[in-house]
Amino acid sequence: MIKHLTLPKKMAAMVLLAGAALSIAPVQAASYPTKQIELVVPYAAGGGTDLVARAFADAAKNHLPVSIGVINKPGGGGAIGLSEIAAARPNGYKIGLGTVELTTLPSLGMVRFKTSDFKPIARLN
Repeated sequence: MIKHLTLPKKMAAMVLLAGAALSIAPVQAASYPTKQIELVVPYAAGGGTDLVARAFADAAKNHLPVSIGVINKPGGGGAIGLSEIAAARPNGYKIGLGTVELTTLPSLGMVRFKTSDFKPIARLN
């Protein structure tokens, strides 16, 4: 027989998980970031994606002890910039702004990365 958690038990479990996650956060937050974060935009400066990235970097100043530098890597319909993001060390100092090309380029066989190589950290629109 499969037992299902009741709503109060589910809520209690979620609160415990959230509490555990929050108790770890201050330790991690104390050591990151210590240097500038690069935000790679796979398109040329001045376009819509670039403007969103720059607005995000500007807003992040209020929440981070370091700045976010926007780096434009245009070319190949986003392939050059997205490939650089995919090849970056997963240390949080090089992040990227993904677009629909994150899914279309791998399915067309135009890049070496897979969509699953990326981990979302924020949603911008």
